[in-house]
Amino acid sequence: MAQLGQKSSDETFVAVDFGTSASRIAYSRGEGHALVAELNGETEIPSVLTLSPEGGMLAGVDARNHQAIFPSETLIGLKSLFSADPEELRGRGHLFPQKIDSSSDQFLRLEIGGRPRTPLELIALYLLHLRQTAEVGMNRVVESAVFTVPVSFTPLERQAFRLAARMAGFQRVRLLDEPVAVALAAISRGVRGRLAVASWGAGYFGATVVEAQQDMVQVLASVGSSRLGGARIDDALAQDFLERVRAAGGEGFAHEATVARHLLEAARHAKQEIAARGKAVLQLRSGKEKKPVRHTYQAGDLNQWLDPLATKAAGLCRGLLQELSLGSGDVDMLLLAGGMVQIEAAAASLREVFGRDPEPGYGSLETAVTGALVRARFLERELAEPLVLDAMPMALGIEGQTGHINTLQARTERIPASKVELFTTYLEKQTEVAIQLYGHRGQQWERLAAAEIAKIPPMKGNQPKIEVTLTFDEDGVLNASAREMSKSKPLAVELRPPHGMTGNELRSIEEELPPHAEEDFSERLREELRVRGQLLLGTLGVVASRHASVMTRDEKHIIVSKTRDFEEVLEGGDIDEMRSCSRELAEAAQPVMQRVLDKSLETLLR
Repeated sequence: MAQLGQKSSDETFVAVDFGTSASRIAYSRGEGHALVAELNGETEIPSVLTLSPEGGMLAGVDARNHQAIFPSETLIGLKSLFSADPEELRGRGHLFPQKIDSSSDQFLRLEIGGRPRTPLELIALYLLHLRQTAEVGMNRVVESAVFTVPVSFTPLERQAFRLAARMAGFQRVRLLDEPVAVALAAISRGVRGRLAVASWGAGYFGATVVEAQQDMVQVLASVGSSRLGGARIDDALAQDFLERVRAAGGEGFAHEATVARHLLEAARHAKQEIAARGKAVLQLRSGKEKKPVRHTYQAGDLNQWLDPLATKAAGLCRGLLQELSLGSGDVDMLLLAGGMVQIEAAAASLREVFGRDPEPGYGSLETAVTGALVRARFLERELAEPLVLDAMPMALGIEGQTGHINTLQARTERIPASKVELFTTYLEKQTEVAIQLYGHRGQQWERLAAAEIAKIPPMKGNQPKIEVTLTFDEDGVLNASAREMSKSKPLAVELRPPHGMTGNELRSIEEELPPHAEEDFSERLREELRVRGQLLLGTLGVVASRHASVMTRDEKHIIVSKTRDFEEVLEGGDIDEMRSCSRELAEAAQPVMQRVLDKSLETLLR
């Protein structure tokens, strides 16, 4: 067994920050770290997935570049699918053009790629792209990873995400809450004391208070929400402008789903521009006369959508401090991370709650993934410290006879943790019992799952002694077991959430995963490079025939030359040459591809 501080020879972790809008992968390089880049050199890998009815798949940069062309086949904001409400998705209209399968009320299915697919499968496909991208960039097998996850992920959502990573080929998976990852990044740079950390991005808000020591990090408690992300502002701004276009007589413009997808991207940039400069302009040509509809958005418009989110985020943080018997100013340092805290009004609401100015240097979008890498290096025995003592991701409660929710485990309790409760039956020969579990993430009690207990021996009412054990593992995943004590008989337990797959369904899928088989890594890498190269060549062929005007003469010459070199390398199959040529071709093509996207956007918005 490897000693602390000594690297294990059989396992190397990468760190993955799976973001709502973009993801990042970090790995150790010497005493420092490096980020994995896609072939075009981008280290921010768009969280975008395109699936064609014929079975083709694009992900990352390639999917982002095609999203406005194939909006119904392209998913953005993949991470939020685990927490998505189907009715809310339907209410987004053309901003969410995917068809929702109505054949199941239990969990979300999207009609995409020729058939209904669950969030589990869709996210697994994207995570597969991340793993393959890491293997291409690092030139080695990638089987273990530390993933950042939102504080507000429920225990069953954590189980589903971990399973998606396993389906993507990651053999060992560990989860780390996003604010804790930010804290670890700071601790690796010498920060110590009581830290308040808030991570606020496009999809989720989360905050935690930790005690940072030299060799140990104690998570005191956390709060989070899946309904406060900055993408809600993008949606509101895009929807507002679409309504203005319709009011100006634009009811009949074609390809509204394509227009809506462009507007979402434009709204995201407009939000940032308003925050930085106080205003932003959107324009769209509509109607047969193609008269442009133009509107200037001011800081007051942004505040109209931001203020309710900021108020709720601040309320969560106040509740967190109150639960820990802390007041404003009782933390030594405030760390803010994520795209939303770049907006001054959002950051100001958190400064007021915690009574501190945020420490500079930790708002980078890379902070969370570098913190996850600290955790990864500890797990692979490269670092002997810090040890993370984590807390419950949410409080766990149970519904009493009067309808009151009784707390079983508080958010301040350590994980792994377990709780044993005794129950009985009320009817004679009753063989099934359902226990309603609730979770509290800082706002209010919400239905978490029903623990359905079956195969109880037929006995008189109140006679069975049913012992139920609820266990949270080190990743915050909830498991349940039960037995009838008088007969010492194990009972069947099913955790059934209001939406999504049950715990047993997730376990069944995991058990059916094929055993890990040793593969010829060189051949697998060669095939991956070949597929990506052929995709790039095909895309450039379309650009050359349809959008030749966007390329300068020098660019055409360089791309033709790099294409010829790459085609020759593909036939030979030398991995180093394939990687080198594909990277050079992707880098040469990236400005052209961006220009095509911008030109398409300009046609609609200018």
